[in-house]
This record gives sequence, C-alpha cells and structure tokens, in this order.
Amino acid sequence: QEKKPYGIVAVASGEGIKKTFINMGADIIVDGGQSMNPSTEDFIRAFKRVDAECIIVFPNNSNVILAAKQAAALYEGNVRVLESHTIGEGYAALSMLDTDLENTEDIISALEEAMQDVVTAEISCCVRDAEMDGVSLKCGNYIGFKGKSILAHGSDRMKVVKETAECMGFDEHYVGIIIRGIDSNDAEAENIHDFLVQKYPFVEFYVVDGGQDVYSYILIAE
Repeated sequence: QEKKPYGIVAVASGEGIKKTFINMGADIIVDGGQSMNPSTEDFIRAFKRVDAECIIVFPNNSNVILAAKQAAALYEGNVRVLESHTIGEGYAALSMLDTDLENTEDIISALEEAMQDVVTAEISCCVRDAEMDGVSLKCGNYIGFKGKSILAHGSDRMKVVKETAECMGFDEHYVGIIIRGIDSNDAEAENIHDFLVQKYPFVEFYVVDGGQDVYSYILIAE
C-alpha cells in the first residue's frame, strides 16, 4: 500500500479533546498534558503507527516540545515538530492544515502563521497554598492564567473564568473556544458561553466538551 504524503501526531489529554483533534485530521493522539508528559519512546511508537512520508507533530505543550524533537531526531523517517505551546495553538493550526500546498515548508509556514495571534488561558484549582507571580493562592481556590501570568484568582470559579476571559483580548479576535473539563457542568458552561457572546457580540464562540482533568476550562481566542 502506498504511503500517504502527510500524517499528523498530536498530544492531548481528555477524551473530548482527543476526539476533536481526530475529527480535525490528526491520525494518532499521544496521551499527555500538564501532569503527564509523554516520553521519547511514546512518540516513536506513534510515528511507527503513522503510515506517511512526512509526519507533522503537534506537541501542544511547552514541556513536551523537547521530547518530540528528540524522538524526531532518533526516528528513521521525515518528522517535523511544530512548536505548538498550548492546546489553543494546536487547535488553531490544525484547523488551518492544508496538505495540498506545494511543499512541506509551505505547510509548516502556514501552520506557524495560524498560531501567531492565538491566546490560550487555563482555569485550574489550587491543590495547595502557594505564592505565584507575586500572588498568594489558597488551596481550593481557582486560578486563571496565561502561560506563567496570573489573570484572575478566587473562590468563585464562574467569576474567575469571566475575569480571565476579560483579560484575553477577545475583542481583537474572530473565534472563541471554551473547552470544558471533566469537573464542569452543562449549566455553568452555557452560562460562560452566554456571558462571552453578550460581551463580545462580533466573536463566534463554541463550547467543546474536552473532558480534561487538570483544567476546569481552557479558553482560546483565535
């Protein structure tokens, strides 16, 4: 059987996110995320399962990029690692994937361009008292952050989600994605969606049932 020109390997956690990436064109999903980084061996096993001339990898986490690059260097085949630092960047890039472009360099350039203006923020629950970014955080409180910057924190999750969203610059984007975690519920997610639609009427918002276990919500502005 003739190999297909391109194959996609993406890193994700949460059944809903995995299913979304598969529906968007990923061939293989490698389990991983903030609390469970895949190894070089995990990537190589995934590469062997993809029957393609060129494999493009979406690490989707800053902590995963190095392992993906090490695996690409060890693997006997053409593997290109796209430096997607967040699920948001990976989502935006995969949504713009066009394997009909003239060559691999054009495809990678288009994917990198798709990631440039994407903003991703996460909302998580503090598991212990901590000091972060000059802010005192209490165990059980919620924290909204972008990279290493805290955008909002407090005991009311809904309030933290909304305050986080207001710091993301949605009014400068066209699409907003709300990925809800395993500890969220339909009513809360709908409330967040309605709040954002009302506040940013020119942005198209979607809710994805991600099923991730570390982040209550992942917010993406693209």
